[in-house]
Amino acid sequence: MPDIVITIVSGETVDLGLAVPGVQGPVGQGVASGGASGTVLVKQSATDYDAAWTSTLSGIALIAPTLSGAIANNGTISGGTYIAPSVTSGTFVSFATTSGTLISPIVTSGTFSAPAITGGTLASVAATNGTYTSPSIVSPTISGGTFRNSTISGGTISGIVSTGSGLVLASASGLLGFYGATATLQPSGIAIPSGGSSTDEVGVTVSGIIVALQNLGLLGA
Repeated sequence: MPDIVITIVSGETVDLGLAVPGVQGPVGQGVASGGASGTVLVKQSATDYDAAWTSTLSGIALIAPTLSGAIANNGTISGGTYIAPSVTSGTFVSFATTSGTLISPIVTSGTFSAPAITGGTLASVAATNGTYTSPSIVSPTISGGTFRNSTISGGTISGIVSTGSGLVLASASGLLGFYGATATLQPSGIAIPSGGSSTDEVGVTVSGIIVALQNLGLLGA
């Protein structure tokens, strides 16, 4: 830096301010180049500045979200836990949601705790059924799955739905069972013995009633 010479031609007091520039530091790393509208910057490793733009996220916890955009128009959710979400018309595979509102979803698996589900298709995938705890389900199409403490209004049930130790039903084919018994068709009529029937005839009739009740699960073996 050259010497600075200041000459004051005045008999009055003059306040002077002097600023000396510092040394220019190195250029910073900055934000990764690229990226498009709607994408986010995500770290790819623990290395400093190792980041990239992406439209796909994983390992993200969503708390009380309202999912829209692609999810509201038959998007696909795979994996993750959603706490109190509001979701419209998605396809859900192997995920967990707590107390959400699902409107007309296609659910192929997952664990639900007290969700409100309106419409949609609730199905099973391979040998893994979804688990629904205390849901309120309105007019769904149900195929497979385990429902606990459920309120189901309307809808179509395909296959067999069981309440564990309670009612077992398969409405598609008119099957019904109680206390966990295999759902079965309605028993055929049993002839009532006419007056003066023999003891053997009465025994056969009573036996038929007992077997019918046992098949329905209303009477133990």
